[in-house]
Amino acid sequence: MLQITGTPVSDGPLEDGGGVDALVSNTKGAIKVAQTVLNGFPLPGLSVALSIGDQLLDRINAMRGNVEERKAIMGRLKALVESLKMMITDAESNMSSSAEPAEQVWMRV
Repeated sequence: MLQITGTPVSDGPLEDGGGVDALVSNTKGAIKVAQTVLNGFPLPGLSVALSIGDQLLDRINAMRGNVEERKAIMGRLKALVESLKMMITDAESNMSSSAEPAEQVWMRV
């Protein structure tokens, strides 16, 4: 198991959230180490390339967070729709069981 900056890489497939999160975290750690180590070497564009890589990984993290948030919101919306359906069904049932037949209403008028 590879370990950089204290975050182990998952042995599982990358499709699970933990594997991708660990990969992104480890890559960010590697970029920070590379920036520190290679800071003394005069390689044109290297610091810019590492900085861009770090920014891309930040965007990946943000997008993954948005996907998880969207899934959570969709789950809540589905639960709300189901609750509303049950409330409507209950209300219709209560209305039909408590409603007076039309003939009784006309007799009172």
